[in-house]
Amino acid sequence: MDLHASMLQAREGMWMCYDTWLSKRVQSYLDVGKSFDGSTGAHVASSEGHMEVLRYLGEVGGRELLAQADEAGRTCAHYASKGEHVEVLKYLEEVCGLEIPD
Repeated sequence: MDLHASMLQAREGMWMCYDTWLSKRVQSYLDVGKSFDGSTGAHVASSEGHMEVLRYLGEVGGRELLAQADEAGRTCAHYASKGEHVEVLKYLEEVCGLEIPD
């Protein structure tokens, strides 16, 4: 096998590892369900700034999941704001129609 083919194979292996890691990570957010305080996996993903996971949860759970509040009334936008995750806030604004001040 030449160097180019070896590098392609290594890169493909890295993507498969990342894909496996990401799918396990996403599954862990889905497994959260609702915790004792009513927060969901979407709340956790928002607070940690995990855009890929949040987009997936938005596709699976829809706008309702992303706009859902925990028992204290905090939404994904609250969690993202606290963590200063601007990209997440912009996504939530786009999907949920939230108006986020500048």
